Amino acid sequence: MLVALPYLRISFNTPIDGRDIPMFRGAVAQAAGLEHELFHNHTEEGFRYAYPLIQYKQVSGKPSIICVGEGTQAISHLFQAGRPYDLRIGRRQVAMSIERLDARKHPLQIWDAPIRYHIRRWLPFNTESYAAYRSKTTEAERRELLEAVLRGQIMAFAKGVAWKLPPKEERPVVCRIQHLSEPVRHTIRDARLLAFDATFETNVSLPNLIGLGRHVSIGYGVILQARKKD
Repeated sequence: MLVALPYLRISFNTPIDGRDIPMFRGAVAQAAGLEHELFHNHTEEGFRYAYPLIQYKQVSGKPSIICVGEGTQAISHLFQAGRPYDLRIGRRQVAMSIERLDARKHPLQIWDAPIRYHIRRWLPFNTESYAAYRSKTTEAERRELLEAVLRGQIMAFAKGVAWKLPPKEERPVVCRIQHLSEPVRHTIRDARLLAFDATFETNVSLPNLIGLGRHVSIGYGVILQARKKD
């Protein structure tokens, strides 16, 4: 069954360094109002442990905000703010303007044929899955585990946007990794994490530029559908 997912991409015209994306996120959340938790995924009790519906990216060297599901409605708090694009990023006061606005409905569906995607700076592991990865003795075993992790993250995305997948006995989610880079260590909030670039195929239609894995709200695990010539 096809589901139409609300999707919004807001791209700004001012170049930004990729390492400044967390500060960009903080500045946008401050401008929109910290009482709106979808901008920063913090609650009075701690963290909002659910798929981020507002995500912050660097695309072609410039900052973008990707909103899905309820995030497309919550972003209105940013537009309603006084001067929402005059942001303080670190020590800089940055005046931004919108360069591109892409609002549409993305068709969520499980297809018969696989769709190929690239994913960059993918952080697949939590403590448990990393221990399992370290315990594997062959590359084939490690890739099989990573495919299972990625499949679970696709299903977590579906749950996060309130898309009820069909029973796996009827239409299982399929995920196959075609290419996997060597891991690169990234330090995030004093934690050293393994990141991969990969190409994978899945039978699930996913929106471009959403994230899968950890820290997707600050630009990790960004996916892009591969062009046919790829």
